[in-house]
Amino acid sequence: SNMPTLPASSSLVSEMPRAAGQYALLRGVPLFAALDDAAVEELCGYLHPVELQAGSSLFRVGDAGDAMYIIESGHIRITVTDADGREVILASLGHGDFFGEMAMLDGHGRSADATVTEDSRLRILTREDFLNFVSSDSRIVLEMLSAITRRLRRTDDLLRHRVSRNANEEDARQVTLADRCADKIAHFGGSWKFIMMSVGLLIVWM
Repeated sequence: SNMPTLPASSSLVSEMPRAAGQYALLRGVPLFAALDDAAVEELCGYLHPVELQAGSSLFRVGDAGDAMYIIESGHIRITVTDADGREVILASLGHGDFFGEMAMLDGHGRSADATVTEDSRLRILTREDFLNFVSSDSRIVLEMLSAITRRLRRTDDLLRHRVSRNANEEDARQVTLADRCADKIAHFGGSWKFIMMSVGLLIVWM
């Protein structure tokens, strides 16, 4: 009578798509794109689920940051406030998108606001769990460094484009709103701070 009972087969079946979904989510994050299958499966075990209601604030600029988020369902809006006090939308994120990786990597405060615009289910990877994962195998560090290097090359191309564009501007006041937003997005998603802190963190763990 003390024999443990096995889960019903339906429970096992229901867990399979969920595990596959987490695997697919991680594969969509550039930072983890170069990891082998075994590493991604291990990383899945570090993800924590959280459900949030529409209208709630996930974090604001300057808040302590110790985790990144991957959206399983729902929508999140990422915004900043410009010098004139106006809200600028950097991104409207949905299924498969991720954010918060800068704070997870460098441990600094949030660089933007994140607001839940639709009931959402997220997967969270904390900084502590990320460091445990990275320190478990030196090959993981090299694979992630490869992904960061590719991002660095793309950002370098973006910066060259911006320098060329600025050199041809006769009056900085004539910069379009689209250009200003593009600059903010570049700062948010491809900043040198993010890349160099990423490289520094991985080198430390090597």
